[in-house]
Amino acid sequence: MLWGSYGLLWGAHTPSVPPPCPHSSIDGLFHPQKRNAHVPLWNYTLLRAQIFIVYFIAGLKKLDADWVGGYSMGSLAKHWLFSPFRLVLSEELTSRLVVHGGGLALDLSAGFLLFFDATRPLGLVLVTYFHCMNSQLFSIGMFSYTMLASSGLFCDPSWPRRLCARCPQWLQGALPTTAPPRRSPDCHYGGRGAARRPTIRQQLAAAFTLLYVLEQLFLPYSHFITQVGVFTQTRRWKDHADMLKQYSLCLSHILPQYNVSQPQIYFDIWVSINDRFQQRLVDPRVDLVQAEWSPWRPTPWVLPLLLELSPWREKLQELESGLDGHTDVVFIADFPGLHLENFVSEDLGNTSLRVLQGDVLLELVEQQRNHSLHQGDSMQLPAGQYHKVHTVSEQPSCYMYTYVNTTAMELEQNLTRLQELRERLQNGTETAPLPPELRPLVGDPLPPGSTLDPLVATFLRRQKRLEEAGQRRNASSAQRVLRFLQRKLHLFRRSLLMTCIALRNLALGRPPPEQLAQEVAFANWGEGEDGGGGTTLPPPPEL
Repeated sequence: MLWGSYGLLWGAHTPSVPPPCPHSSIDGLFHPQKRNAHVPLWNYTLLRAQIFIVYFIAGLKKLDADWVGGYSMGSLAKHWLFSPFRLVLSEELTSRLVVHGGGLALDLSAGFLLFFDATRPLGLVLVTYFHCMNSQLFSIGMFSYTMLASSGLFCDPSWPRRLCARCPQWLQGALPTTAPPRRSPDCHYGGRGAARRPTIRQQLAAAFTLLYVLEQLFLPYSHFITQVGVFTQTRRWKDHADMLKQYSLCLSHILPQYNVSQPQIYFDIWVSINDRFQQRLVDPRVDLVQAEWSPWRPTPWVLPLLLELSPWREKLQELESGLDGHTDVVFIADFPGLHLENFVSEDLGNTSLRVLQGDVLLELVEQQRNHSLHQGDSMQLPAGQYHKVHTVSEQPSCYMYTYVNTTAMELEQNLTRLQELRERLQNGTETAPLPPELRPLVGDPLPPGSTLDPLVATFLRRQKRLEEAGQRRNASSAQRVLRFLQRKLHLFRRSLLMTCIALRNLALGRPPPEQLAQEVAFANWGEGEDGGGGTTLPPPPEL
């Protein structure tokens, strides 16, 4: 497929998509002999290889412990798209077998299934289902639709011509020609003799094709060349050392305008990767304005991912599953010599700290008291006060906070009482007169001079969300299709407008912030679950 001879790479191939009109291709516009002519096979090789690599490298990247172990997309199995699988499998098995196992198998095999004629129908069904699901599961823009459109590259190149030939006669005038393609001077048709040998231009193009494919296979594994200290594979700026350095330098140039001379900037960023402990991303003791950074050397102030603590994940899940519905837990891992400064809010009652591994020194700031805690020790923390947890062991320490959000629990209890009161009012069992501030519970307007109780307002908002969710679940198929099309229409509209704004900014410069904010608001209008996020269309800005 990829490493054929020059003849294979320059062989004749019917165009995969016939030109819709004689001048639809740039080449055809300037070179009439190329109109409705064969396309060299190396063109197909580049496109097919590019799509093949996207699938296959994605599969290879999934051969890590997090994906194989079922941690990378642990909560995805709860999505409604996997409801048919949950009819016969538990949620855990759906996550491990369908989400992780199925995703791995599909990425590794999709390119091969699409390439061979015997397996192509199965491959087309699987990748179509896969990309349709991804378009609903993730916000990845046009990627799913681009991959769907590219699937036709693996089919027989004559399929668009055959499809157009089946259309009604009155429509064929507006469709691409169905005439057989002509021989192209750019193609090598094989044979013997000097006249049948590939030209220098054809040999150079074949070499370029092979080098390009090899380069595309190498790029996903080229991170060792540039040591930029990427902590995760996300695009968030906080996860990239180079972006943190740029942001720090930018702030250091701006802050003197606000009477901050010689600013020192430190970051204390905590992340949790695939159900691991919360841990630091960068060393909080390093001033990033003065810190060294080079793309050719490892970044010393980026802290490593604590992979040695990965076996703790199952234990953490067991500890979390053993808690009641009102108790929350946070798992922390920290490096030797560092400390975590934390504040326990008054809302969090019964907050305690328990050491799971290593040794820590707990400093109660206001009480000016220190407590040494070892593995298995726990201690109640005073509410409304700061404390510091110092890691004093030679290896990273691991500990957990358990707490009860008393404010949230009290709010839930009050909302439950309002729900019970509303039900009694609706079925007539409540005979006591209703206070004016509670009349909105039964749909009555507030009396003049009365203000809506914040608790009642929260209850009404929650009820509205529940009713809207119920309407979406009970919607007919036509309504769901209409809602889907509305969402996609707003997505394409936003993409088009934001592209126009970006191109205008590149060509003419950035407008005033007020105008740019108005333009972005106009582009974002209508975003929402049901295809509309607003009731009034803002006035279009002057682009």
